[in-house]
Amino acid sequence: MLYLEQSVFKIILLSKNKQIHDFLSEIIHSAKFENASINILHAYSVEECKTIVVNNSDTALLFIDSENTINLRSVNNELFIVTYIRDVLKNKSLQVILRNNFSGKYTPDKIIMKYEINQFIYNNLDSSMTLSSIFASLKAFENIEASEKGKKGLEQVIKSSSNIFEIHSLHKFAVGMLNQLSLIIKSGSNLPFLSTSCFVASKKGNHFYILLGRGRFSSHINENVFDVISTKTMKEFKTVVSAKKNKYSRDHFILYFNNNSDYQMLIYFEKLKKLPKSSVTIIDLFCKNMNIAFDNVCLNHELESTQKEIIFTLGEISEVRSHETGHHVKRVAEYSNLLALRYGLTQREAEIIKLASPMHDVGKLAIPDSILNKPASLTNEEFEVMKTHSKIGYDMLKSSNRKLMKSAAIIALEHHERFDGTGYPYGLSGNDIHIYGRITSIADVFDALGTKRVYKDAWSLNKILLHFRREKGRQFDPKLIEIFFENLDKILTIRRTFSD
Repeated sequence: MLYLEQSVFKIILLSKNKQIHDFLSEIIHSAKFENASINILHAYSVEECKTIVVNNSDTALLFIDSENTINLRSVNNELFIVTYIRDVLKNKSLQVILRNNFSGKYTPDKIIMKYEINQFIYNNLDSSMTLSSIFASLKAFENIEASEKGKKGLEQVIKSSSNIFEIHSLHKFAVGMLNQLSLIIKSGSNLPFLSTSCFVASKKGNHFYILLGRGRFSSHINENVFDVISTKTMKEFKTVVSAKKNKYSRDHFILYFNNNSDYQMLIYFEKLKKLPKSSVTIIDLFCKNMNIAFDNVCLNHELESTQKEIIFTLGEISEVRSHETGHHVKRVAEYSNLLALRYGLTQREAEIIKLASPMHDVGKLAIPDSILNKPASLTNEEFEVMKTHSKIGYDMLKSSNRKLMKSAAIIALEHHERFDGTGYPYGLSGNDIHIYGRITSIADVFDALGTKRVYKDAWSLNKILLHFRREKGRQFDPKLIEIFFENLDKILTIRRTFSD
């Protein structure tokens, strides 16, 4: 069941005669217009009418009762209010009925040439005819408003679609969908603000889990949808998923999305007030547009997931080949993410470092086993060969246009540079070393010193921390070292979580 477009109609009665006010109020309140209520606003002068119109821009009808012979040239012409409404307030929707005896030279056909008046009533106020004119005007107003809402809704759909088509992240897609749907609902219902609860859920395995929630669902992220909705609503969800169609009810709706790979998503809005039919039409159109965007987001999500897996696997391969633990790259990734966030980088940048840092030693795949796994110190010649792994890793990754791969290339190249300029391969110093390289350097060295390698035993935590303090401003960025010690408890929690 859906609500009518308009639930309350405002009518302004402009007349100097109180009997006319009483008569019109009585006949209007005695009838019903499509189950909508009518609010009558009384004005006894043009100035009073002006104030009411300004304060009630959603007024549907102005009924002007003019007892005097109409003189279009008179400064006391009551019809000036119509000019004010149409030309000053730019209100073309409000309907105007004029009642007069039209005994002078200005008959309705001449009046309508100058003023946008919708209907005329001669002096004899017949209840039935007057009521018919009023209801016809209200219906005309409703149709005009529905048309305007449709136009604005379509503009919103076009604007929203172009914005969301640029989104490639599933989470950002969910945020965009809730934002745009809220705007459509708010606009269509003439609400100053929207107070509702809603969520976006994606399917994992056999269940839907909340990806993003607002209102009462904001505290249920990652929870099974069926654990937070009623049994009745659960049945509706199952019907929607089975039929693969949107479902609208009087105070809530469920939207269904899926793509060619059977990735499924649901959007749910509840506690809605009087959702108009025009809003439903616009939401359906919006969803059809967004199905294409959803396909694109899912495809991008799949590509990114595959890319992340490849990067992580290559990182692990390089560690396994050098007889190092596979958990080393996991820990380096988590340390790097933490340091990046505390340093002040964006969530997106921190995520990129987390995903790219496992590739820091990928160039070791080209280093001979005799050097890579030598259970003793390297000779000067062997160390020169080992140092080439940073440039080799960079060359392996640099050709990609993807942000993630370019970041991995930078990390592979610069994670052995030192803050004082004595590192390799280029002897960069200070902020000339990319922040990605400076962060990964600390994460890599901390983990490497604390784990057993073929050429050394694991260092104690105290020995590592003493080394870090000594190397502040020498091997490591001093600001990052401060951040490291400020978050040492979190660093150690990561170390325990991903222990070998």
